[in-house]
Amino acid sequence: MPQLGEADRQAVVRMFAGASRPVEVRVVDPAAEASGQQGFVSLLREVSELAPMVRVRTGTPDELGVTVERTPALILFDAEGRDLRVRFSGFPNGYEFASLLAALTDAAAEGTSLAPATVSALEALAQDVAIKVFTTPT
Repeated sequence: MPQLGEADRQAVVRMFAGASRPVEVRVVDPAAEASGQQGFVSLLREVSELAPMVRVRTGTPDELGVTVERTPALILFDAEGRDLRVRFSGFPNGYEFASLLAALTDAAAEGTSLAPATVSALEALAQDVAIKVFTTPT
């Protein structure tokens, strides 16, 4: 049974209409079944049915070839298996689900929506920058 209503399903289809690059979500949650979070994995699979360029894999860090600090974790990869360096610690429910969809559509799109000056500034950085965003329920 679908978790997304018809209007949300149509919105997901529209969001990914211009996407052309495959993206993989690797889900690490050793206790998904015990924690009752299989519903979130089912929701991700529903998104992948609506947006065929999105693939979902689940498993342990060793099975998925990833290193994670916390579980559950979602890690985005491109079609060649390169880590896109986008991670979600915890399942992005509620408003954060929209953030996950935005990350997926950005990863699946050709090119970037960044201004050329922004791309140049980022390329000029001397070292990697880690950006962490924390949210709490309101």
